Amino acid sequence: MHRSFLLIICVLSSGITCFNTCFNLGPRALKTSVSSFTLSLTPDSLPDSSSSLTASLLNSPSQPLSSLLPKLKTLEASYSPTPQSRSDLLGDYEVLRTFNPSSPDKNSNAAGGKWVKESGVTSRIFKLQGLYQNIILEGSSTSAVNLVLLSILSRFICVAVVLKGECKFLSETERSEIVQKRKTDGGLTSNTVRAEFGSPMLRISLFGFKSILGITAMIGPTSKVILDASYVDDKLRVGKGASGVRFLLKRCVEGEEKDVWRRVVGSKFVVRKRGIISSMMLFGGAMLLRGGKFGKVFGLSLLTLAAAIVKSTGGIEEGEQEEV
Repeated sequence: MHRSFLLIICVLSSGITCFNTCFNLGPRALKTSVSSFTLSLTPDSLPDSSSSLTASLLNSPSQPLSSLLPKLKTLEASYSPTPQSRSDLLGDYEVLRTFNPSSPDKNSNAAGGKWVKESGVTSRIFKLQGLYQNIILEGSSTSAVNLVLLSILSRFICVAVVLKGECKFLSETERSEIVQKRKTDGGLTSNTVRAEFGSPMLRISLFGFKSILGITAMIGPTSKVILDASYVDDKLRVGKGASGVRFLLKRCVEGEEKDVWRRVVGSKFVVRKRGIISSMMLFGGAMLLRGGKFGKVFGLSLLTLAAAIVKSTGGIEEGEQEEV
């Protein structure tokens, strides 16, 4: 008992001594603690602002422009592309949102054109299933692929519209001339290209976008568009047109329908625009007049498509096309 009592006294004495020491060294000890904590926050351990901004944009692409635009501006200001980093552009991208900072109240359809325009007839009948802007490497050439996927009747009728063209990187002088002429918001980076698209291609298929039951047609004129990537990382790409329109794009994962364009471009039998319009109007009209309920919906869908094809630009608004 006596020994236990002495042990308790020793422990209490040691505790009091330690407390007094810390109390007497209070300011200095506090300063040392703060210094140690500050040193532990090395640059590598600090939160990555770019990563957090990217996550915010990907998780909430439809957030108000008053919140979204400053984040985009911050990312663009932190990004300095070089010719050596152009390989970072390659990949498949899903379009999450498009808008023009100079016209924030106007809904931009730069990536899908008339096919996704809210006031358009096509968007009222067909459901948008996917909108992609892919950057691919073919040999030593870089190409851009614009893909619009639409469907109706639970994908009984599927429509894929494809624009594909070779990209040519622009010099600083060429970029400056475009910025001066178009008054491009924020300017253009060294990632800027002139995409020379061929005629838009459209494929109508039954029972899925990759079905062999379908027909492919050339439906419009060639076009040239200025495209920039004002920010790129492993998850996000911020695209920009000559007018200043922005594209918020997410890198795609495997298993998505991002490569449907390959079946369209690789079609062995391609009909002309006039031929497919005539066929769709005749068949659609017959189904609308003599078909049952399902037949009438099918016929109306074909007639709607025919009307859209007449003025198709393949997914590019007139304001984004370069004057030739």
